[in-house]
Amino acid sequence: MISFSRITSDAFLMVWNISSAVTVLLPLLAFTVARLTTPQNWEEYQQQEQQNYNNQYQNDYQNPNNYDQYGNYVGPTRWWQFWKWGRNGAYYYEEDQRSQDEYSAPWWYIWGDREGREPEEEGKGAVLFVYLWVFALLVGLVIMGNTIQMTEAGLSSLRMALLGFANVCFVLIVLLVGLENAIETEGREMEETGFYGQRSVLLMLTCFFALIQSIVFMKWSSTRLNSVRAKGSNKDDAVYVNVEDSGKEAGYSVA
Repeated sequence: MISFSRITSDAFLMVWNISSAVTVLLPLLAFTVARLTTPQNWEEYQQQEQQNYNNQYQNDYQNPNNYDQYGNYVGPTRWWQFWKWGRNGAYYYEEDQRSQDEYSAPWWYIWGDREGREPEEEGKGAVLFVYLWVFALLVGLVIMGNTIQMTEAGLSSLRMALLGFANVCFVLIVLLVGLENAIETEGREMEETGFYGQRSVLLMLTCFFALIQSIVFMKWSSTRLNSVRAKGSNKDDAVYVNVEDSGKEAGYSVA
């Protein structure tokens, strides 16, 4: 059970809890401010732009974007134009049917392409899930740090847990920086939310602060662990000396 008096009397636990709060709240504050300070009328502006663009063409057949590079109409069709439904994309179907069959994912891979989703929306759910997972791991570490006994076994367990968590954070940072478009630096995502308003940036900053915190407290716990071991060794030496001296005194009295 967490004891607040124990936390306030131990500098290790005090700094541990403060740094944990900073690790979570500072990136989250930057994320919230970026979301709140972006233009509020961005969605209205996008809708107005789309409406103005559509008004340039009286019907879909006048829109050049509804034609492929071969001049075939691939735009939307109305329900009464049922005879045209099977004609859109027929060329690609006939030409690429074999390649699609040969180079398709195996049957057990259920995470295929999501139809009807904007490219900017891809991966946002996964990023949110990973962020919540990292948050849950950090909360578990905070509880562990506040409840363990500052003994050799407890400090060793905390140090190993911090080592594992630091590796997770480091791998996530490398993935977020290395994957293409994981963090947007220009384009629609930047215009909508700003740089710090992206979920991937929130995850990266949280992992970065958590990585620093883990490294610092691994070093601090190692120092405290060495101190505990030294005290235990001195205690054993004192007990050995006392037993030896008592044996000598007993032998002297017998003689």
